[in-house]
Amino acid sequence: MNSEETACSELTEQAEKTNVYNTLPYKRSRVAYNAEALLEYLIALTIADSFLAALGKSMGISDALLGICASIASFAGLTQMFTVFFNHRRPVKRLILTMHLVNQVMFACLYFLPFFSGVPQLLKEILFVALLFGGYLCSNVMGSMKYVFAMSSVERGKYGSFSTTKEMISLVGGMIFEYVIGRVATYYTKIGRQEISFLLFGITILVIAVLHAVSVGFMREDKEKYRIMAEQAEQPKEKLSVRIGKMFGLLGNRNFVLVLLVFLIWRCADYIAMPFMGTYAIDPNALNFELEDVAMFAIIGNGIRFVISRPVGRFADKTSYCTMLIPVFGLAAVAYVFGVFAAPGREWMFAVYKILRAVAYVGINSGTWNLMLDYVPVDRSDYAIALNHCIIGLAGFLSTLAGSAILTVIQENGNTVFGVPMFAQQFLSVIALVLILAVVLYLVLVVRRLKRVGVEER
Repeated sequence: MNSEETACSELTEQAEKTNVYNTLPYKRSRVAYNAEALLEYLIALTIADSFLAALGKSMGISDALLGICASIASFAGLTQMFTVFFNHRRPVKRLILTMHLVNQVMFACLYFLPFFSGVPQLLKEILFVALLFGGYLCSNVMGSMKYVFAMSSVERGKYGSFSTTKEMISLVGGMIFEYVIGRVATYYTKIGRQEISFLLFGITILVIAVLHAVSVGFMREDKEKYRIMAEQAEQPKEKLSVRIGKMFGLLGNRNFVLVLLVFLIWRCADYIAMPFMGTYAIDPNALNFELEDVAMFAIIGNGIRFVISRPVGRFADKTSYCTMLIPVFGLAAVAYVFGVFAAPGREWMFAVYKILRAVAYVGINSGTWNLMLDYVPVDRSDYAIALNHCIIGLAGFLSTLAGSAILTVIQENGNTVFGVPMFAQQFLSVIALVLILAVVLYLVLVVRRLKRVGVEER
């Protein structure tokens, strides 16, 4: 047993004896984590979906490139493999704080690009992509470390209920925030001063970034863990090659590979269609929604998520994340059924798609992390999460590239598929639907039969 495993084992025994999770430092850390998650979510909303599409279209960026930009978050997941450089017997809070601050400043700068009127179009597009990728790169490098670091203040058996409470807080704040920015964007667009909304969004992100840094500062650093590691001084520090071996050695772990396939197929399904739905919604030649309308659909979906979030979390704790994810992915499949038929004259179907997809994320968000924790060794959980996001990140990005190529061909053919009038986004939704149904079957037939490790059988 290495020093990190010994540290985790001793800390677990100590926590059970003293119930440290009820002490003030642990409680304060959980409150800070809730605030951190909310603030991070608010920034994510400003650069997601139709808001990003509106910003890109104002700069003359094509639908195909905007779709690829929308999947950059997935591609940046590749950088999670670099967690092995930092995941090593030393505090991580300062690194997490710094990387987040850099990524949020980059996102703010996106909204300042339209004001550089003398900059050539090609350079604007390069800066647009670079800022997006750089921001997501910083976020993903320490993503798994932050999750493990933040969840160290939560009792293992309460991950589900805490995660859903955290999500509920983010949802309520997000609904209010998204409604406000949707109204602001629509107002300034209608009066022909869209650039003012961009300026306000950029400044807002910077203010939230400062508050986010404060929240991270209040999160508890597990200094006792590092003290125990220091007491194991007779054991040499792990070399980088050992840490890399630990990460990629998981590819030989049957449970890891089988669970990885769930999120691999799901990411391919969602990212072949979702990145292009934002431009589809606001395109005057397609659905022609206002940003305020699209924001309202998301708010309704998130409102439903809020109502069912806690029961879903309790259900996952009582049964398993696999059992919970089966109906959740089933709902995502239903959402894409409506996406297939959403077209001019049937705009309401896009609203249903948007709402149901938002509701489905009640379990998908936390499930991506916690399903993996159910099936891999505890001492490799951070490596497992990082490698999982690295692989599915690449898969999602490649899916979007494929979707972009399909979209371009269909648009060049006058929005027809094999002679049938159809928008590209409808055809991409068909592909997504088939893949999501495969995920549901795979969970039922394969993953549900696996034996969980790292948690007590509930």
